[in-house]
Amino acid sequence: MMIRNIKGGDLVTSGSDQLVSGKRAAGLSATYRLRMIKGEDFMNVNNGTPWFSDILGHADQAQAETLIRHQLLASPAVAGVASLSFDYNRYKREIAVSATLISAEGDTVPVAFTSEVF
Repeated sequence: MMIRNIKGGDLVTSGSDQLVSGKRAAGLSATYRLRMIKGEDFMNVNNGTPWFSDILGHADQAQAETLIRHQLLASPAVAGVASLSFDYNRYKREIAVSATLISAEGDTVPVAFTSEVF
């Protein structure tokens, strides 16, 4: 599987590293899913992570981790989740997800996702 690379939060559109494959692609596809908010995709409003509708302010820690795990497992090239932690800092209005994924090839892939919540 090959997907578009991201650097500094933007898609890479030129150069030799536009597309990535293997375990890097598995990590990026999981990050894409976490970055997309449910309802943001006009082609399929069910795509994306339900940050505002189901997770933030609605779910306890276990429920939130289950919903996030579901998003990670739905990512292409991800076969499993070896570890997962989720933190929501209400004062900084920041979310942080740290996970170790198992790619379809059997490699372990570290994923870290941090975002401000507006």
